[in-house]
This record gives sequence, C-alpha cells and structure tokens, in this order.
Amino acid sequence: MVRQPALEMLDRLVASGRETFTSSEVAEILDLSQQSASNLLTRLVNQGLVDRVTRGHYVIRPIGRLGTSAAAEETALAVAAIFSKRAHRIGYRSALAFHGLTIHPTRRIQVACPELVRVPELSGRPLQVIQESREFVDIGAVDAGHGARVSDVERALIDGARRVELVGGLDVLAEAVETAAPGVDVDVVVEYSSKLNEPSARRRLSSIARVLRLEQLANGLLADLEAGFRDVRADPAVKKPSDWTDPAARVVWSSTDLDTVRRS
Repeated sequence: MVRQPALEMLDRLVASGRETFTSSEVAEILDLSQQSASNLLTRLVNQGLVDRVTRGHYVIRPIGRLGTSAAAEETALAVAAIFSKRAHRIGYRSALAFHGLTIHPTRRIQVACPELVRVPELSGRPLQVIQESREFVDIGAVDAGHGARVSDVERALIDGARRVELVGGLDVLAEAVETAAPGVDVDVVVEYSSKLNEPSARRRLSSIARVLRLEQLANGLLADLEAGFRDVRADPAVKKPSDWTDPAARVVWSSTDLDTVRRS
C-alpha cells in the first residue's frame, strides 16, 4: 500500500502542472534516502500511478489512465521527462507519426538535440538522439504538449527529404508527402530549406510530389530555386542505375525507387 504522503506529493505535482519528476526530487520532497525513494517509486509503478521512463525519471499517469497500460507510451510525455529542460525536437519519422502522416507506427523515438544524451530507451521504446546544432534544432519546432517540442509538418517533410534513411525510406516519405499535401504550406517548406541550406531536400520533395502526380505542390516547391544545380538521387543511399531523371528538379530515379513511391 502506498502511504498518504506519496499520494499527496503526486497531487501537488499535478496541481502545479508537473507531469514528470525524478527519483532525486522524491527523495528531497519526502525526506527519504535514495534507496527508500527508489523502493517507493517501484510501488507507485506497480500500482499503476506512475511510469518509469528511464533510470531515475518518471511520469504521472493522466487521469483516466491510472492503473492502465503505460501512459508514457505517448511520445511527447516520454520525451518531456528527459528533454524538457534541453533544446530538442521530436523529429524525423517520430514527427511524421506524431502528425499522423504515416500508416505504420514505429517503436523508435527520434529526438534532435544539440547534446549527446546517453539514454537507450524511453518507456521501453528505443531512443535515437540525432545531434543537431543549437542554431538549427529550433527551426520549425512547435509545442507537442507536456513540455516537449516537435517538428511541425513542414520541418518534418524537409527533414525526411534531407535524411531519407531516418524516416524509413522513400515509401514512408512519399506516404507522408501525399497525406500532407492538401494542407502543407509550401512557402514555409521553402523558408526552412533556405534556413537549413538544403535545396536538395526541397528538390527531392518536389520530385516525389511529381511522381505522385501532385503537380501544384511539385511546381510550388521549385519556385525561385536557382537553375544550374547538379543531379541528386531520389534516395542518396541507393546506387542503382538511373532510369529516369526529373527534368525540373534534376532528381535521378531508379525504376525500383519509382515503383516504391508509386505503390506507397
């Protein structure tokens, strides 16, 4: 049985807007040794009142989920437990999933952060930290809730086109482009590509849109782009022979890549 002081502590944290806390804070608040605090937190986890996100870091399960399966499965809540006081951004495939732009979920949580954070998992899910300079990590970052930040749709698309391997391949990126197309702000995508100095990513998005027959989006993404650029591959990791080059975006495609995107 959990004692009343522990329950009152959780109530106070919730009342103050806190959803995450550390074992050291529990020890200080309740005047316990680290071992006693750890034992108490184990009981709170077993009774379904809190979740362990990673070593020494916990989240309070939201009302309505007490005693149910892990509330920290919610990516933003899990990320906030570790990154809320750091510059960060839920990014790449995790951001695409956050915005509902992927059909198939992924267990891995991807976070862009200037710091090297050596935490292998959050709430039992693998964590991948992608190091980015502090100058770039906040571009296109918006509130994800619980103190976490996430790429907006436009930044998530640009990042997917910059690092195709981090979103799971061209099929995942094409799926996201097609889903996002009706509401994507092309001017914002262009702005982000300029700030990140990533014209190739914009061209890759444009070419994917063209293959998907989203001509308005494809043409808008190329607006004001200077001519004379070199060819880039649809997927930089794929070195298969070229079967078609998009004449507008100068993106080189293999027949396999074309089939992959058309089937997405």
